[in-house]
Amino acid sequence: MAVTAGGVSALVALLVSGCVAATWDEIEDYSFTLRLYDGKCGEKPRGAWRLTVVGDEIAGVVALDEVARKGPFIEGAPTLKELYEGALRIKKDGAYDILRIDYETGPHGRRPAGVYFLSRDRGEELCETYTDYQPLPMWY
Repeated sequence: MAVTAGGVSALVALLVSGCVAATWDEIEDYSFTLRLYDGKCGEKPRGAWRLTVVGDEIAGVVALDEVARKGPFIEGAPTLKELYEGALRIKKDGAYDILRIDYETGPHGRRPAGVYFLSRDRGEELCETYTDYQPLPMWY
């Protein structure tokens, strides 16, 4: 699974493989905003999407900016759980010099809020943020 934003495959392709137990207050039905960046968070946008997850599966994807509209998800989009588990696996494997997972505790519990990746050898610096997290109503 890959995300293409402006013709460049994003790190999301790496994040959706593997399986590691989540250590956050996860629920099955929610929506969130995924923003990808080259460099530090907020520096060089690679796209923003509003993702809706129902029953632990992607049920909807909306491109939120021009970059995202030019490079839609191919073969679907990752859930927050998949992004988080992939980041844990990559961190365990030591594939990056720095892999920092940020968390947020809010009205809907503790959850991952973003991941920062840095590989000095590959000259690669990437960031993902997960914002606007909202559980879906029971009737959804």
